Amino acid sequence: MTRALFFSSIYPMRALGLGAAVWVLAATAAPAQQQSPGFVNQQSDAPIEIEADQGIEWQQDTKQYIARGNVQAKQGDMTLFADQVVAQYREAKTEGTEIYRLEATGNVQIASPNQNAWADHGVYDVDRGVMTLTGEVRLGSPEDNAYAYGDKGEYDTKQGVLVLTGHNLRFSSPNVDIAAKQSLEYWEKKRIAVARGGAVATQNDRKLTADIMQAYISEAPPPETKPSSSPPSSTATPDKAPIARGAKSPTKPPAPGGKPSGATPGGGIDRIQAWGGVEIVTPREIARAERGDYNVVAGVAHLEKNVRITQGQNTLNGESAEVNLNTSIHRIVSGTGGDAPRVRAIISPQKSQPTQPQTITPQAPKPQAAPSIPATKPK
Repeated sequence: MTRALFFSSIYPMRALGLGAAVWVLAATAAPAQQQSPGFVNQQSDAPIEIEADQGIEWQQDTKQYIARGNVQAKQGDMTLFADQVVAQYREAKTEGTEIYRLEATGNVQIASPNQNAWADHGVYDVDRGVMTLTGEVRLGSPEDNAYAYGDKGEYDTKQGVLVLTGHNLRFSSPNVDIAAKQSLEYWEKKRIAVARGGAVATQNDRKLTADIMQAYISEAPPPETKPSSSPPSSTATPDKAPIARGAKSPTKPPAPGGKPSGATPGGGIDRIQAWGGVEIVTPREIARAERGDYNVVAGVAHLEKNVRITQGQNTLNGESAEVNLNTSIHRIVSGTGGDAPRVRAIISPQKSQPTQPQTITPQAPKPQAAPSIPATKPK
């Protein structure tokens, strides 16, 4: 099959992470200061190569390029796949032209050294530096076996922040799955995921729920810090976390209902901070508090404010606690200050069931047969 080819090198392209990697053409339109900081700072003057089965149109009146049929746009080691790609351009302020909007439709797939993405439709606004993906959005790293799922994703290439909304919001890693009802944020450069609204983290037979969760995705040991006094805001910058490796191929992600295959330690969650209605449920106990900091690797949770630990009929109450989910050894303390409530424990002894007296039901005597009267002969 003959494929139409088109080459372009209007401006040098900077090799970026997920955001710009999704739109291989986008970097031809944006000056260097608009590129997302914190990614690979590798300058590339390689031309952009676009291939399409059904041809490429150059509409000069409407100032756009349209590539149709199994489109593949490639520059360096980043590739965009789609059924159709439309690139709109304008005259540059200095010389030449610049692309200000890209739209990919149908079976959108992206392969980059750091992250991969899949969607039904995508639009990249170069001026705003915002990419919008819709329709069964999947983003993540096959190498790390970590994926994020949602119906709609907005990626800010300047800050490196992805916000997923819609139904079935989920972040899947080799050791923990996190779901949310309101939104799911992914801070790419800092390797942090924030779940808002009915957040649920599942680790084997353990479940952590809260209003807001912040998960640290790193291969390094989790930091030894206590829970923060306030949850992260949607505009606040999360704490620092190392950047992990990415993927190199557009391998299809697992279905939203399943775990990634061939899971490796890379991309796992080491630590989860939680705020608001925190509850930890295991087969042996239930722990509740207002704030929590869970060390996933050690299996130890630090809980603060209105702590209540329940195991069967026994309860422990206090203002701070260390809950070891691996050993089921818990330590609870009172708050500081003279007015702080004391630690309180309620231990219910096991009640033995009283022995029921045996009931003997009297039985009626069996009726005796009437004696037989011998017949006598009359004299």
